[in-house]
Amino acid sequence: MKYTMIIPAMLLSILLLFGCGGADQSESAFAASSSESEDPAPEKPDAPNDTPAPPTTGAPAPPTGNPEGFPFIYNDITIHVGIPAEPILRKLGEPLHYFEAPSCAFEGIDRTYFYSGFELHTFPMGDADYILAVRFTDDSVKTPDGVYLGKSVIDTLAVLGGYDEYNNGMYTYIKGRGSLGVMTENGVVADLSYNFILH
Repeated sequence: MKYTMIIPAMLLSILLLFGCGGADQSESAFAASSSESEDPAPEKPDAPNDTPAPPTTGAPAPPTGNPEGFPFIYNDITIHVGIPAEPILRKLGEPLHYFEAPSCAFEGIDRTYFYSGFELHTFPMGDADYILAVRFTDDSVKTPDGVYLGKSVIDTLAVLGGYDEYNNGMYTYIKGRGSLGVMTENGVVADLSYNFILH
């Protein structure tokens, strides 16, 4: 039986969080959408990831178009946040579902594409859409390290190693302008997402 995270109300809150809400967009895109965790705060490891976090002040910085953060691989398609969405969407093919709404942070439309096991979120800038986030929706997809929804926190931390931030059950790993957000609850991974850091 698949471990499935279905939170219908979260879809709207995610879109609001990207541009309309009062959340700090320099944080992991889904961190503010999670509830309080019962998992105790772990001790910070001695050797966190060495990649410095980008500055968190000022207007959203435009993406460079270069791959950012950690790769997500789906059916031999490698997806990074912060890159133009069109080539990736073309490779992925027709989504199961699609949602769009006017962007509150940018001029244009924020879009969400739903595929088997994950959602792909985009944001507009200039004449192109860029990948903002990839959020796992069930345990049929994994990170390249083998992390999936429902995996134990102990096993997850063992394979991912030192994290950069921890807040109320959310472990955040930062690489360049990309992050991997691992929300834990009751000893397992409850939410998992790759996110582009806008600032």
